[in-house]
Amino acid sequence: MSEVKTYVEKPASAVISRRTFLKIFGVGVAVTALGAYKLTDIVLQRNKYIKLRQRAQYQDDKGVRERYRLAVSHQNPMLKRFYSEFATHPLSETSESLLHTGYAPRVKTFPMGV
Repeated sequence: MSEVKTYVEKPASAVISRRTFLKIFGVGVAVTALGAYKLTDIVLQRNKYIKLRQRAQYQDDKGVRERYRLAVSHQNPMLKRFYSEFATHPLSETSESLLHTGYAPRVKTFPMGV
């Protein structure tokens, strides 16, 4: 007949002690906290850069509007000249390629691809 085998599990304290578990767990928490802090720092720096860029673009646009006394951007004489010399009408192939931006994935913004 077949022999019955019994399995005896080692107590958890024989595999890893409570002190070792707490050390490993503490290191894991510290690494996680430092990683989260660094990620937060990266996001804050990126947001600061975006706000500075937005402010600069708004100031440039405000300067052009004040200089030419414009209420709306499509009355801008520079744009009118562009369309008369280069692009025949808005949304033409030339104006799309020169004036409009496209989407570019920015997965390299965060080092871990978050």
